[in-house]
Amino acid sequence: MPVSQQEALAALRDIAQVEDRATQARSYGQASPHFVIWGLVTLVCYGLADLLPPAEVNWVWMVGSLLGIAGSAYVGGQAGKSTDAWRSLGVFVALVGFVVATGLILPPTGPNAGSAFVSLVVAVGYVLMGIWRGIRILLTGLALAALTLGGYFTIAQHFQLYMGVVTGGALILAGLWLRRV
Repeated sequence: MPVSQQEALAALRDIAQVEDRATQARSYGQASPHFVIWGLVTLVCYGLADLLPPAEVNWVWMVGSLLGIAGSAYVGGQAGKSTDAWRSLGVFVALVGFVVATGLILPPTGPNAGSAFVSLVVAVGYVLMGIWRGIRILLTGLALAALTLGGYFTIAQHFQLYMGVVTGGALILAGLWLRRV
């Protein structure tokens, strides 16, 4: 039985959709452990930032960031070599450079403003990544931005603790959500 041109085109469209969904599922699976790692780093570092004197907070974030980078590098290495790993690292370095440069020319007005700014930059990073990798990552970025702004304008006293629970929790939940494809 011959196949009509419309049936062949419909079959090709179906194949392309399945291929797109498989690519997205693979992206989500690769991103999932990174979200969990950085969610844990964020939860611990913001939590300690709420408890420790301000002079100690930079050290906490330096150690936490190095552990997060090491964890992400390990997980990325387990997934195999990929040009996406270099792109992701490039985006990460660009965002860190942007935060540092901006902090030098526009110092934050306080610890809450600095934390909110960094979290908003992370949120934008996830939104940009989500544009290419999938709606779930984009929605995670939007949620982080909304939660950061909501907390910044409504919670002053324990904003760092709020950010740890909300940002860390959101990243961990997103990592688990990305596994479920």
